[in-house]
Amino acid sequence: MITHLFLIAFLFTFDLFCETVERTKSNIDHWKQAITTPSPWLKSREQLISLLPKEAVVAEIGVLRGDFSSQILELTKPEHLFLIDCWDLCDFFEAGLSDYQLVVSKFDNNPKVSIIKNTSSEAAKNFPDNYFDWVYIDANHSYDAVKNDLETWFPKVKNGGFISGHDYFVPGTPGTPNYYSYLVVPAVNEFVAKYNLEITYLTNEPIASYAIQIRK
Repeated sequence: MITHLFLIAFLFTFDLFCETVERTKSNIDHWKQAITTPSPWLKSREQLISLLPKEAVVAEIGVLRGDFSSQILELTKPEHLFLIDCWDLCDFFEAGLSDYQLVVSKFDNNPKVSIIKNTSSEAAKNFPDNYFDWVYIDANHSYDAVKNDLETWFPKVKNGGFISGHDYFVPGTPGTPNYYSYLVVPAVNEFVAKYNLEITYLTNEPIASYAIQIRK
């Protein structure tokens, strides 16, 4: 009797395992579908932003320590760069300084840089529509957060400008912790489909960046 029940339990578990593997494989196959862009894939996000408007009004949403902010300044020479981050939720320390303090120490004396310590949604309220030439989003990477950022900053970007961002990749398989905390891909793909846009530039890196030209 015990052997019989064990066999039933084993068969049930095996069927469930096979079903899960098949469903996971199907999801992975879906993620691996080829992405069509009007241009060749680019080597790096530095190359990507070098193709975006120069001497422009720019916002970086998700700044951390300001390393990429320095590259934006160097490569694109923006008219003005707004650095937006909540910082309090991810405040690490280096040499006795928090990430926010490090950013202030780097850029506070630059008249072309404004540092805004606030959430993405609240910071966006400070700007009129059609204000930015382009924005770069690298904040919370959950599906809801990325979707909210895209919808929040879409009206703030000029017609013909760009919404760009980081972490357009799948960091694991369904069921792993990272998979659910990094869902940039579906959020971006749904945004593109909703507004009948396309991914204009995409980098060929393990952790890719994207840029979407805005047409209103």
